[in-house]
Amino acid sequence: MKTIIIILIQSIKKFKEDNAFSLASHITYYTLLSFFPFFIFLLTLVGFFPISSENVIQNILTFIPQPAVKTVSQVLNEVLNYKHVTLLSFSFILSLWSASSGCKALMLGVNKAYNIRDRRSYIKIKFISMIYTVMFAFFIIGSFLLLTFGEHLIAFIYSTLKISLSSFWITNLLRIALLILILFIVFILMYKYTSSLKPPIMSVSYGALFATAGIYGLSRLYGIYINYFANKSLVYGSIGGIYVMIIWLNVISLLILFGAEINSVVYKKYYD
Repeated sequence: MKTIIIILIQSIKKFKEDNAFSLASHITYYTLLSFFPFFIFLLTLVGFFPISSENVIQNILTFIPQPAVKTVSQVLNEVLNYKHVTLLSFSFILSLWSASSGCKALMLGVNKAYNIRDRRSYIKIKFISMIYTVMFAFFIIGSFLLLTFGEHLIAFIYSTLKISLSSFWITNLLRIALLILILFIVFILMYKYTSSLKPPIMSVSYGALFATAGIYGLSRLYGIYINYFANKSLVYGSIGGIYVMIIWLNVISLLILFGAEINSVVYKKYYD
């Protein structure tokens, strides 16, 4: 317990020294610019796999704050319903270029946590960030395929054991647990491969655990706030949805950066 407290104190100190709040704003800006292009790219890829695009959208919306859900779902559904092949082919390349900006900003933030200055050229960094974006998109698709298979497996078990499907809370609990596990794996891979250092998986698992718990906890707390305290007439407007989206991305950026600082402290303490 004492070790955990020491690591947290050192991480907070380094978090302040690295000017993480300013860096989080930088990441938020580029993530916001690349948010919709990435999902345009993702939904374009989904068409080549045996998975429902509607199912992908539904799972994406699970981690998005409620006020922003309407705005995000409208845009994603418009992309999904518009089938013009020429535009889709052009947007595929353009979306990949734009979506990689968020990954590039994240690489900068993670490297700064490890006190690494990336000396690679802009073209090389951009190319690497595009590769990571494609890999991330395929990982999400694979995760949703696994999620879909898991739901079918649960239905099969229910049928075999003659368990009533009215026990919806069990299915929902398993689905949430699987989504959290997927998110945890995403953060492990992100912390490992966005850093030029390529730290061991065990050293980045601490920050990944923090980021996963932080984002899930943030989603739950925000849900409680909306249900009991928020003035819905103010929160659910279109402007409110965009405003909440920006704040949500900024807080997530802060959580991710703090996770990177935890990993940096753990790496220097046990692996350097």
